[in-house]
Amino acid sequence: MFWKSRKPYKVRMADLMSTIIYEEEGRRMQVAGEKIGGEVGMTVYTRTMRWQPPHESTIVTDAEKERIKMNISEALSDVRFVWE
Repeated sequence: MFWKSRKPYKVRMADLMSTIIYEEEGRRMQVAGEKIGGEVGMTVYTRTMRWQPPHESTIVTDAEKERIKMNISEALSDVRFVWE
């Protein structure tokens, strides 16, 4: 596992490319996905983008999901993402 933090957010790959940990402004989420066979790539399920407690009641808007996707893609630029 590793952190990449060049911006006011942190991104970490966990569980052999099946989970992304994303943090910003004291909030944290785990985004589910799965490794793309034979590639340095990952299918990521945006429907799993939810803040963890104590922020679980804060809804992640579509605009926030787009921003978070861009942040993850930038922080983990060596990984090819397919967003679903």
